[in-house]
Amino acid sequence: MTPFYDNRKLEEAQEDCKAARRIDRYRVGEKALYLPYGFGWKYILKEDIIDVETSHANIRQKGCMATPLRIPAAVVTTKFGAEKLVFDRVKSLDLLVEALTGRKVNSEPVEPIRCL
Repeated sequence: MTPFYDNRKLEEAQEDCKAARRIDRYRVGEKALYLPYGFGWKYILKEDIIDVETSHANIRQKGCMATPLRIPAAVVTTKFGAEKLVFDRVKSLDLLVEALTGRKVNSEPVEPIRCL
């Protein structure tokens, strides 16, 4: 398990990740947010997180009648930059924002983009 930012190490990262709450594909522990990265995990310390904003991401499909999809996302702003996290469900996005910031969020469902 490696830190997302090289200069921010956590000694008990393995134990914290095992005890962490799983939200969608991410995990929120006592001390860090864990992100899947390749075949392992990377983490961002909670003390480095400044803000979490709800957003959406546009994903292009492939095929003959491809239409872009809008999926729920969160932008995690840290002292060192920002990371965009994508989710399968809006409820998962709300749970992650609540776990990281303590504020309740009731995001509206993301409607697909309609092409004319």
